[in-house]
Amino acid sequence: VNMKRNIEVIPFCKQMDIAMDGRTNRAIAEKTGIHESEISRIKSGRLTPTKDQIDKIVSALPNYQFKIM
Repeated sequence: VNMKRNIEVIPFCKQMDIAMDGRTNRAIAEKTGIHESEISRIKSGRLTPTKDQIDKIVSALPNYQFKIM
């Protein structure tokens, strides 16, 4: 039996927006050391974050379970 699994892929920028839960770009920038303008561009999907940036953002938002593939 061939059963296909439906896996929803949520872009990092969308997960980040959800995880921020009302926090400002400035607050995340202060916690991560990533410039506020870069946070804005990552959150909007205009900038692909580096592995290091992803790690910092995930650490700054511990109440959200990021799904990163």
